[in-house]
Parts: sequence; C-alpha cells; structure tokens
Amino acid sequence: MDKATVVALIPDLVSPDEAVRHAALRALYQGDEAAAVLLCDQFAAGLNEAQGCAVLEVLGEMGGFDALMLLLSVFYFDPRPRIKQAAALALERNAANLNAEERADITAYLRDS
Repeated sequence: MDKATVVALIPDLVSPDEAVRHAALRALYQGDEAAAVLLCDQFAAGLNEAQGCAVLEVLGEMGGFDALMLLLSVFYFDPRPRIKQAAALALERNAANLNAEERADITAYLRDS
C-alpha cells in the first residue's frame, strides 16, 4: 500500500457513513507492515483528534514493532486525554507484546479513567 492510499483512507476512518468506515478499515487491515509505518508517520505528522484516535485503533489491530512503539510513546507522553485513552485501549489488545511494567501502567490507567 502506498502513502497516497493510506493518506486518502484516514478521513474515511471517521466518516459518518458506516460502509465507508468499514471499507477503509478492510483496506488498511489488508496492508502490510509498511502500511502500519505509513499510518505511524501520518499520526506523527499531525491529525485531528478523531482521526488520531481512529489511526491508533487501527494500529492496535495491525500490530507490529513500529505500531507498538508509537502506541507506547503516545500513551506515556501525549497530553490529550482522548488520544491517550485510544492508545491505552490499543495497547491493551497487544498486552502479550508488552513488558510487565507497561501492562501494569495501562491496566491502572484504564481502571482509573
């Protein structure tokens, strides 16, 4: 999947049309690790909050090293509560790939939020 395709799919992730959202998700989930890296890049470049949350959710489903590193970085350092919550939920789905301290931090955050 190329950068232009990934960039074009991001707004569809927050479309009010459920069919459009599902089509974008299907397309992104069929992408390889390069698609995940491109999503990480787009998140880092700056997205609005709704798009950022949607991208973090997708990255949580896609997994991979780059996605996990971005999710951890967002969880620990992003000050926006909604973005942090999305990262925590995505990380929770990848708990097997986290160390014990990271799992404890995420569990505590989700329990207390």
